[in-house]
Amino acid sequence: MDNIEHFIIHYDGSEIGRIGLSSNGKDGDDWCDANEEFRDRVTASVLLDAIEVPGLLIKDLFRAEAEFCREVWGSTPNVTRLGKMLLEKTGEIYIEDYFLGREESFDTQCAVSPGDVSLATIETIIRNIGASGIECQQGEFEMSDVVGLLKEYVQENS
Repeated sequence: MDNIEHFIIHYDGSEIGRIGLSSNGKDGDDWCDANEEFRDRVTASVLLDAIEVPGLLIKDLFRAEAEFCREVWGSTPNVTRLGKMLLEKTGEIYIEDYFLGREESFDTQCAVSPGDVSLATIETIIRNIGASGIECQQGEFEMSDVVGLLKEYVQENS
């Protein structure tokens, strides 16, 4: 087992510092993210979907990639793929993080869409949110707003 596979299998959030955005604080061509290379390697392995990946890791990679996109004033294919994987693999569990990452910047809003997953998945997430009574914890959204956005998407695309 290589280091990346070990990292993925045993990820519990305690090593988020290895994949989270780590800016050097500079601007322009001098800016860099010290974790970008490792995060990209982990993301590439996660997106292969060849091993069991903890939902927490998908969530943390997605949020880190969304923050990276904000800093570079752009988006990456990884943010789109991770957003899709987050909804498909974890459903409503990290729905707040999905919307926080999606709203990180204009570019992430354009790159991350509920349309990346099936309508059936979105409908299941809506039902599960209603049944579980989960609430947003980070103060950016109300769960009723999240459900409203998802329902609107389903109505427009049914």
